[in-house]
Amino acid sequence: MAYTAGIIDGEGSIGIQRNRKNSNSYSLRIRVTNTDPWVCYWLKNTFGGSVSIETTDRNRPCYKWTIACRKAGIFLAMILPYLHIKKPQAEIASKFQTTKRLNRARVPCETAYQEAQKILLEKMNHGIVR
Repeated sequence: MAYTAGIIDGEGSIGIQRNRKNSNSYSLRIRVTNTDPWVCYWLKNTFGGSVSIETTDRNRPCYKWTIACRKAGIFLAMILPYLHIKKPQAEIASKFQTTKRLNRARVPCETAYQEAQKILLEKMNHGIVR
């Protein structure tokens, strides 16, 4: 788990994204981007999720592993004790996923709470909030 947390600290991103189908619904997403396919496929085979391939501006393949929603929450719970750099983001994301799981009804209050968590996480990822 410590090795996996190191990958997330170094190459990963933790975010909350608005769902395309329902603009009042949000999902937890964790992503690792790397030019080495081994890392992304190892994560997929070990924890689930999916791998997509894109091309960089230098015409090199770029691999993206993504895990979302409930699986992402379970994954974060496993690596959270080992995270250093992205620990604050992971704590917010875990709380978001727990809140989402407990409160299935889509009410305006929950939507506002999800939006606030999304904004805070984005600011933390860009170094605006510590």
